[in-house]
Amino acid sequence: MVIDKILILGSTYLTELVVNELKDKYELVGYVPSVKPTREGNIDLPIVDFDTDCDIKLSVQYDKIITDTYKCFNVHTGLFLNMVEQIY
Repeated sequence: MVIDKILILGSTYLTELVVNELKDKYELVGYVPSVKPTREGNIDLPIVDFDTDCDIKLSVQYDKIITDTYKCFNVHTGLFLNMVEQIY
């Protein structure tokens, strides 16, 4: 799989840092903001819809449940792994 176009999910300060690292290497098609970010970041991308065309969705401290996880990768602070362990 070739990854060129990335949709960012989240709008925290950590999201801002990730966007700054990726913006010169990939085409960031926009972001879907968090509902209540713990520490809001300054994301220099257009706000777009979850269904925006992309190669992968990158969730960075996004605070909504993602039901369609196809081509979606989650970056968090450990919560996700703890939740998976509880489910299984």
